[in-house]
Amino acid sequence: MKRALISYQGFPSDIAEPGEEFDIYTGPGSSYRWVDAPDEVTLDWKLEFNEWIPDQGHVDVSQAKVIGYGDHGAQLARLFDDIKAGVFGDAAKEGKFFKAIQSVKDEVKEKYGDAPKHPETGEAWDPYDPWDHDERIPAWMSREEAEAEYGEELTNDEKYKTYVEYVVKQGGEPWDPNQDPVLPRDMISEYN
Repeated sequence: MKRALISYQGFPSDIAEPGEEFDIYTGPGSSYRWVDAPDEVTLDWKLEFNEWIPDQGHVDVSQAKVIGYGDHGAQLARLFDDIKAGVFGDAAKEGKFFKAIQSVKDEVKEKYGDAPKHPETGEAWDPYDPWDHDERIPAWMSREEAEAEYGEELTNDEKYKTYVEYVVKQGGEPWDPNQDPVLPRDMISEYN
């Protein structure tokens, strides 16, 4: 067993052997706490409702596209190159800009499927979004403790209900966000 110094959001900032922790303020308003952690814990892990998540990673499908599109300057440079080369109309589909954007859309769809839509609003939705702990409900508080303290205020919260349904009951994302990420197109020579 190790000891991890975590923020109320659940991210560790230090890992120590039991008994080797340094003193921290733990009174009212404290935003850090030493907690028990598995021997294999690393700074890449996260604590959510007092449960450790190894190598915590998360893919927001809409955000994966933004990352894949790359730097705005690189996108504009590709577009400029296409315009300078006289690539207009249907021929624009053979230009650098179009090919780079289309490749991101295709890769994201292949890896993650379509971006989920909220069942009621039809807007882009991320049902696998990790819980955003705050000072009221710090990461070291279990779900049972949080529900006991905040009752219906918490259990009726739409974000909390979504978190419980998709992250807790269904086991989280159906893909491993740490494997084969979508690379910005400015990092791939064929699109530049």
